[in-house]
Amino acid sequence: MAGPLGGKGNIDGPVGRFQDPRTLAITPTGVLHVYDYGAVRTVTPLLGTDSQVATLAQPYNLSGGTVFDAAGNRFTANMTSITRTSPDGTTTTFAGNHETGNVDGAATVARLGSVRGLAIDAGGNIYANDIVNNAVRKITPAGMVSTFASLPGPATAIAVDAAGNVYAALGTAVHRFAPSGAGTVLLAADDSTPGHLAGIAAMAVGKDGNVYVAEDHGCSVRKITPAGVMTTFAGKSEEWGSTDGVGEQARFCQYFANGLHGLVADSAGNLYVSDTSNGTVRKITPGGEVSTIAGRAAVAGHVDGSGGAVRFGSQNGFQLSADAQGNVYVGESVRIRKVSANGQSSTLNLPATGATGKPVFYAPGQLASGGRAVAFSDGVLSRVDANGTFSFLAGQAGVLANADGTGAQATLRTVSRMTMDGQGNVFLVDSVPVQSGVMWFLKPVYRKVTEGGTVSTLVEPEQLAATHWIASHDGGQVVVSNNKKPYEVTRIAPDGSRTVLPVSETEHVWATAVAVDRQNNVYVAEFGLVGQKESSRIRKITPAGVNSIVAGQAGMRGVRPGALPASLGVVEALEVGADGMLYLISENSLLRIVP
Repeated sequence: MAGPLGGKGNIDGPVGRFQDPRTLAITPTGVLHVYDYGAVRTVTPLLGTDSQVATLAQPYNLSGGTVFDAAGNRFTANMTSITRTSPDGTTTTFAGNHETGNVDGAATVARLGSVRGLAIDAGGNIYANDIVNNAVRKITPAGMVSTFASLPGPATAIAVDAAGNVYAALGTAVHRFAPSGAGTVLLAADDSTPGHLAGIAAMAVGKDGNVYVAEDHGCSVRKITPAGVMTTFAGKSEEWGSTDGVGEQARFCQYFANGLHGLVADSAGNLYVSDTSNGTVRKITPGGEVSTIAGRAAVAGHVDGSGGAVRFGSQNGFQLSADAQGNVYVGESVRIRKVSANGQSSTLNLPATGATGKPVFYAPGQLASGGRAVAFSDGVLSRVDANGTFSFLAGQAGVLANADGTGAQATLRTVSRMTMDGQGNVFLVDSVPVQSGVMWFLKPVYRKVTEGGTVSTLVEPEQLAATHWIASHDGGQVVVSNNKKPYEVTRIAPDGSRTVLPVSETEHVWATAVAVDRQNNVYVAEFGLVGQKESSRIRKITPAGVNSIVAGQAGMRGVRPGALPASLGVVEALEVGADGMLYLISENSLLRIVP
């Protein structure tokens, strides 16, 4: 409906999602193998369209390193051994076995320490990074193992060029070994080196003979010439994001602490890098042009407009309210956005600060039903219309406390979430300081504010260990607790009576958002492991306790619109509009579900 889709997940296809892409390998035909959260996903690059993502039915442990020879045989490191898998799927032990050691020799007679990375040369010789023995081991196509080079310490990555030179990364230094095994230091980068490296996660040699390294923390890909001169090839070391572009115009990493991981080169000289924190695979051409070929990075911000040009963003969560015409009010804590039924977004002209100069935090409240929003600033709770006119409800400016009472007799401390029922009552989550030993922390407390400004503290949600707590249209409440497996849903009627609604799920899922319609049906957005795969779904529970899944599928995470049940990412906010439609925020986009 509005906003670009993007975020982590596990769905296959042309709009595939990745959860945690790391180690990469590439076949002779250019198909990428990506180690992703315990699974192996393939990426088949296509010209002019999204690459196809698929999950292998029989995954293997790609994390230790994998290479393919010209015939399509796959060689995979499994700590103390290397296996060979032929194109027909037959797997045999190629070198080493389950015993650790440091013995050269033929095939399984040899002993390896612990292999963390493989490289293969034009003649089919394999080079293994043995981090226990601080050595590069060479295995011929016949399976003969020898110690090719001894290292001063464990290497983080290795690579080999067309001439048979082997490169090993140790810290921020790169060592080069000639085919004879004679070694030199190609690059000795430290903090005093201009454009110093922030660790080396992976390394590859391009068709041009230059060595390329993916930074572990610095979010850029560097180029090292055969003369040992280093320049930034793509990205910028101390800046992060997910921008495609040429050279330093591009950005990698959602945040700098989670850097790049896998890096491989194809026969045409293109590089492929796993941008782990963004959940994407990026391609870099020989000219330095960066593009995203698989996965969709999350996009957040504050941009109005239409459809995919809209950007949503909130540090404190979203709240939604929708009218009978399909207009949606999106509360982003510090602002309220209005999105029309055709996806056009605008921001309400509401002040950023209150009377005392402190920030104002907003919730849509009853804007969608012709009423007013709710605002809190520096201890004062107010109602506010779409034009920014405030009317006092309760609290005292500058007094942050937790006293019940009416109007200015009451005090409020730190309101984090505000919802309204059909009678104009405001339900909010406040906090109270609690001491534990020498430490103080803020404990959530649940409070109700009537139309006349009377504030009272509710004990029930606290006793139920509320994770999500909202008001229903009839003046009741719905409490969801993630303290049990699965989560527990309790409806509190206006008279205070309680009903625990059954959740017909035995897997380890928890609630991420909740909504109630005018018939008291409860909708819970749930996320967790179903069949050992991450899943995101929306469950409907009727007042009689009947369960059904209205959107999302078991074992699938990532937004893919279409006919229900479709596929969902993690749902951050959920609302049933006056038009009977479900509205939700997932992957920082506003979506509409037609039941």
